[in-house]
Amino acid sequence: MRVLIVSDVHGNLPALEAVLEAAGRFDEVLVLGDLVDYGPWPGEVLDVLQGLGARFVRGNHDHAVGYGVDCRCGKETHWLSV
Repeated sequence: MRVLIVSDVHGNLPALEAVLEAAGRFDEVLVLGDLVDYGPWPGEVLDVLQGLGARFVRGNHDHAVGYGVDCRCGKETHWLSV
């Protein structure tokens, strides 16, 4: 069984598509969080991964967007998230 593990896509659909293409064949997709925030395609990223039947763990950025709270990320990129 081949498992693809995806993490920290942050709404970057072209990057996700490149990863999926490079991965080739896989039987299962596990997502370790942070699919949203920063990038312009969070909905599309979620749609693609849901379409693959991925199983998800919520990341700090996913939690922040979903609940309207601070993501508690690093100082250098915090302004992008807020």
